[in-house]
Amino acid sequence: MSTDRPPAPTVDDRHEGGIDPANDPHGVIPEDFLDAYDADSVPEALAKAEQAASRTPEDEMRRCPECESVRITIKVGAVECDHQREGKFKCTNGHHFDDPLPSRTDAAPGEQQTLGEVSR
Repeated sequence: MSTDRPPAPTVDDRHEGGIDPANDPHGVIPEDFLDAYDADSVPEALAKAEQAASRTPEDEMRRCPECESVRITIKVGAVECDHQREGKFKCTNGHHFDDPLPSRTDAAPGEQQTLGEVSR
């Protein structure tokens, strides 16, 4: 291994006028990413992006089978605890489940979506 190579660029290295493509090794960071979140660094923009509201329309989101909330998350706990409940997903209303309902737009034609709604 040669020690005379320059260090690998980091994704957070800034370039005048935006992110230097040479410092975005995978080419996944849009040029306007920092400006879109009014941030000075990629980690700061990522933190703001994680807190931003989803841009996906609610009719395209999977839903909780109990309350039909679209605010569901995948449970990622790696350590088993006595208070854990069964299910791979949970919703913000406290329901735990393995299989979310499909989005309203993905429901089969004629399939009942809610108690008062049938897809067309």
